Amino acid sequence: MDRLSILLIGGFVPWYHKAGGGHIFSYKLAEALAKKGHNVDFLVVSPTGRDKEKEVKWGNIIYSLPRFTNLLRRINIDKYDIVQLNILRETLWSSLNCLLQKTLTKNHKLAIEMHAPPNRLARFPRTITEPIRIYACKVADIVFCPSESSKRILSGRFYNIPTSRIKVTYAGVDEKFSLLKEKDFNKDRFNLLFCGKLCDRKGVDVLLRSLPIILREYQVKLYVVGEGVISKYRSLARELGVEKDVVFTGYVDDLLKYYSTADLFVFPSRSESFGLVVAEAMMSYLPVISTWAGAIPEVVKNGETGILVQPGNPVALGNAVKSLLKNPHKMKSMAGKGRRRAEKLFTWDAVARRVLKAYREILV
Repeated sequence: MDRLSILLIGGFVPWYHKAGGGHIFSYKLAEALAKKGHNVDFLVVSPTGRDKEKEVKWGNIIYSLPRFTNLLRRINIDKYDIVQLNILRETLWSSLNCLLQKTLTKNHKLAIEMHAPPNRLARFPRTITEPIRIYACKVADIVFCPSESSKRILSGRFYNIPTSRIKVTYAGVDEKFSLLKEKDFNKDRFNLLFCGKLCDRKGVDVLLRSLPIILREYQVKLYVVGEGVISKYRSLARELGVEKDVVFTGYVDDLLKYYSTADLFVFPSRSESFGLVVAEAMMSYLPVISTWAGAIPEVVKNGETGILVQPGNPVALGNAVKSLLKNPHKMKSMAGKGRRRAEKLFTWDAVARRVLKAYREILV
């Protein structure tokens, strides 16, 4: 393909501590497309109010302050072959500007990122971004989503987008996780790892309630990595009598340290549009215990790279963990298969190839 000129509007930069999975996706996609030789501009919000926060070698970052006038500053949209929007609260006005120009001129191709579409819309939208996302999906040339599970939601009655305009990209794992080596699972004491936002939607309550079941037979230390209402879950751990067996780290910059010292990744989420942390664990040579929620079965192959249980069931979760801890050979086999699956499907180079293939289809 000839060199493309691409504008991605992506929200926060990934090194900002409030950046979520959707922000990281936009940034890493911009980087991956630029590394493939395309001209990429990446428009982001500067959360600290500074115009420039970090140099990048792969392309151009355009910083904008989170105010209406700055986000609507003049950008020649029509110089780009593709404009891709991640419509978030902080990118709302710049996205509206692009949508308006698309509606009026139709001179550029428009792509939309939908990272976590709700299963259904409430009678009244929870935020102003929801009706704007719906409108954007109607006028866009293509809609990207992270999983087949999300695609089914987007093609359903509330969004009603033709499946031909929806492309599944999955998400990529940072290449630093590929540096981790195989582990020795023959041991008497195991480190369990959870990474993610500390909330009941991610199943942190279920994880803690499963711990007494596991501790009856095995010595484990559970590391809970992520931001959230830690006091709530520390109180629950105290009630369950497992407080000394749990380490709440809060937000950390160096996730690699925790993936490298873990033996088993446990992620009992109740709802997931992709589950990037699960793919990171697989890339890190970790077997996974997770749930059948959302897109997780697309990431984890049950019985091959991990074990899936029904969400919200601490007994099933605890028993699944024990079934792996008693079988180091199976843990090693799952870890190896998970790494190979992640290398095949969940790299940013693979994501960029899927996106570029979709671009080719709409630029014909």
